Amino acid sequence: MKWGIDVSHWQGNFNFDKAKAEGVEFAIIKAGGGDAGLYTDSKFERNYAVASSMMPVGAYFFGQAMDTNQAMKEAAYFCKLIEGKNFPMKVWYDVEAKMLKAKNLSLIVTTFVERVRAAGYDCGVYASESTLKSLCTKPAIANYPHWTAKWSKQPPIIRTEIWQFGGETNLIRSNKVAGVTCDQNYLMDNAEIIAPAPEKPTAIPQPKQEENYKMMPTIKKGSKGKAVKIWQIILGITADGVFGPITEQKTKEFQKKNGLVADGIAGPKSWQKGIATIK
Repeated sequence: MKWGIDVSHWQGNFNFDKAKAEGVEFAIIKAGGGDAGLYTDSKFERNYAVASSMMPVGAYFFGQAMDTNQAMKEAAYFCKLIEGKNFPMKVWYDVEAKMLKAKNLSLIVTTFVERVRAAGYDCGVYASESTLKSLCTKPAIANYPHWTAKWSKQPPIIRTEIWQFGGETNLIRSNKVAGVTCDQNYLMDNAEIIAPAPEKPTAIPQPKQEENYKMMPTIKKGSKGKAVKIWQIILGITADGVFGPITEQKTKEFQKKNGLVADGIAGPKSWQKGIATIK
């Protein structure tokens, strides 16, 4: 198993050179969060620049969404933070704290992850073992990459790519790396996570979000695929990628609410209104 760390502003100007000399092989860096309004971690740019020059890196976003609309806003913000950067260790939605009390948590998680994946990033879910067990009752989340927090000597019993085995409490190693207390992880032996960096993220156009709708195809009952998933996320329904009767009915309701012809077909005008709701 490869040994790595995850860091944020709490570790200050972390010494990655020293960490690498101690044997650290990868790092996952906090990009930002939603627990104090949408914000960028104050050390993100610095940590990314330094760490990515010497080891594979990933990024995570500390979630706080309590509904799918907030999840879409968090995902859009996260995509802007990581735009143009490479993350061989994938990117992650940190699901813990207050948001665990949210209704429809699985739909919130799916909404965030699918939005980030639609932007071209391989996105997975970070959570405690018990939370992931619960979330994985949903097929979509069960198939996402998992980063499991279990501060123990024993690895998670669920499928996981990364195991966070310790932080301030560490039963396997010293809780300090490069002289600083930080969370520590193992990349599991069967994980195929370090992949060649993409040439360029295939993001939904970000410079002018109001023009994103021009890139979206017209979809209707019988349509399938990624565009349908994104539309279902906008509607706040289960994103299974199949435009069935429920999606058609919810589309008509959305169109009627927004002063459009309620024909159940998501064309340019519907996409324009829909994408505007996630600004």
